[in-house]
Amino acid sequence: MIASLGGSMDQAGETLPIRLKPRKRSQIFFFPFFGFFLLFSIFWMIGASQPGVTLHFNDVEVTDPYWRSLFPLWGIPFALIGLCGFAVALLKVLPNSPYYYLELTPDGLTHCSLLGKQSFAWRDLPALTLKEESDSESGPYYHVVAMDDETSAKPREMLRVSMSQYGTANNKKGALELAAWINQLRDLALQGRLDLKTKIEIPNGFARHVVPVPMAARAGPTAERTVVRTR
Repeated sequence: MIASLGGSMDQAGETLPIRLKPRKRSQIFFFPFFGFFLLFSIFWMIGASQPGVTLHFNDVEVTDPYWRSLFPLWGIPFALIGLCGFAVALLKVLPNSPYYYLELTPDGLTHCSLLGKQSFAWRDLPALTLKEESDSESGPYYHVVAMDDETSAKPREMLRVSMSQYGTANNKKGALELAAWINQLRDLALQGRLDLKTKIEIPNGFARHVVPVPMAARAGPTAERTVVRTR
């Protein structure tokens, strides 16, 4: 039996656990951007350290030998930004990256990033919703989020999945589709209809980014797995 989740779906069906990996296309922009940032910083530091080069700070020429020797060090923070940005983009596109993924199992959901891992049992995960944030220069950003108590005056955000990382070409549409897909998997689990043998359909926009969980990380069909929420 294939659990139908509605919408445009991949009709082949999959079984859990699976992982949703970051889109490679969304990271392609960051490679040349941070690569240029890194190379330019290095080039600037080398140039600024050359004897005879005229250096200015606030339109005033730097002539003191001590400050001239320190001037190239201003490029180090920018070089680190370029290096770290390039490294993060690389980690996201690694095949079966252990650092960035969204894992769905019959027991719950795990969101992993370089900053940490969040795991939730389905019974502890509220329904996911779309969250839009606007930037006057870059435009809107879309996230799929779970709030721990939407009825309270200040609900706490338990989970945030960035659609610039996992989304489709249309991030708003992808966010709505991902939230609906995960919410229906959650409903199936709460009804006791989701297990290791259940065939599920995957939205077409995400099908190419879904991979089975590596066997080393897959629990046996009779093993008991507990997914707990971490704070």
